[in-house]
Amino acid sequence: MKKIILLSMTFILIMSCNNNTPKTPVVIVDTTHKGDTIRQVCSFGLDTNFYQENARHPRQLSVEVLDQIARKPVKNPRNQPPPPTTTTGGLPLIFINFNGGVCSGTSWNVYGDIVYGISQLDTAGQQTVVDGVALIWDKFAIVTADVNVFNSWPNKKTQVNVTDSSRFYGNGAGGVSYVGSITWDNGKTPAWVFSTLLGYNLQYITCAVAHEAGHTGGLYHQAVCINGVVTSEYNRGYGVGDTSWAPNMGVGYGKNHVVQYVGPTPYDCSPQAQNDTAVWKANTWH
Repeated sequence: MKKIILLSMTFILIMSCNNNTPKTPVVIVDTTHKGDTIRQVCSFGLDTNFYQENARHPRQLSVEVLDQIARKPVKNPRNQPPPPTTTTGGLPLIFINFNGGVCSGTSWNVYGDIVYGISQLDTAGQQTVVDGVALIWDKFAIVTADVNVFNSWPNKKTQVNVTDSSRFYGNGAGGVSYVGSITWDNGKTPAWVFSTLLGYNLQYITCAVAHEAGHTGGLYHQAVCINGVVTSEYNRGYGVGDTSWAPNMGVGYGKNHVVQYVGPTPYDCSPQAQNDTAVWKANTWH
């Protein structure tokens, strides 16, 4: 069985179709990289009303209240990867940017530069997210929030911007990314996680960052198939309580364990359709 990461989770993933299915794809022309690219749109199981309400009333809860409702201890403390000051073999880097900035010259910039705000998470909340993502990607990536490490990292790297700014994209998703963008431009094309729309919930944000990073490494969602027919576009996992689990690229709603999984996708019902770690390594490791 794949390594199980212990981390409480509550999210449902919704993604757009790709070019290879008869469903209507969400495709934009990528002016930086020739051909069409697939944008992944994830709502994390939160309906439109949830997003719209959070968009209207950003940051109304105090840090203390947010901590009470969102921060839970990691249940399986383990040795973290070595400090991300040097590479460990060919490991890629996942950089989590909480500090805002300007995005320019990427596939996101159809209408010009994007100026995006900070995450509005306090220092402790940011560390909770970094630690959680590091557990999910344990042994397959180094995770950091240090921009200097990102800038100097010689291996493959991806950037996930956790921001309170979503107007450039809209209020209908908790996170968005491009499949395989880690291979494009040395980490310049980011994925996005919208902290305001996720209610500043640290569990939601942690899951969103880990998930969007997976998309940048070439991963699609894990699905459920019966007799060669897709019965659910998202594998929602199995079991209840402490032993419950679900794929990282499926649906972790209410599950206690997150797995880098081998299984079918919404586009291929073969049991071995997507080996998460194999795809990730093929796209990201030197």
